[in-house]
Amino acid sequence: MHMNIGRIGAAFVTLTITGWLGVMPAAAASGSVLDPRGDFPDILKLAYVNGDTAVNMTMTYAEVTDAQNESFYLHWGTNGDNYQVFESRGVGLRELRYNSRKVACAGLRVIHRDAYDKTKVVIPRSCINKAPNALRFKGIATAGLSLLDQTKKSPLTARG
Repeated sequence: MHMNIGRIGAAFVTLTITGWLGVMPAAAASGSVLDPRGDFPDILKLAYVNGDTAVNMTMTYAEVTDAQNESFYLHWGTNGDNYQVFESRGVGLRELRYNSRKVACAGLRVIHRDAYDKTKVVIPRSCINKAPNALRFKGIATAGLSLLDQTKKSPLTARG
């Protein structure tokens, strides 16, 4: 008889925990990559959120206005597949690219927060339909013809 009560108790605990987890809202998987100081233009941090409806990435700089061109990358797989948001403020160019080819994306947003030395991109999931759920993130900033700073790739981050 004690064995049956133990089984019933374990089943109750399992169902209760499963019920709690089932009703919890899904939180977006997020993280960041710190970048060493000293490169020019100097990226300090790349933060990312791999959300259900959009992917957000934010690069923080020592001085954001030093970056003439910015690239925000989503990587996956072993074939080098990627999406890139390319932003060149000086010439007014903003594009989403899949493996270097331009992709139309009406909802793409690039938000400059110069007072905080940050640039944020918001990429709707509907624009990156070739990307799997788990992604790696990377940022690159350039100035002039040969000055470049790039972050390391993030760990593989599940869509959350």
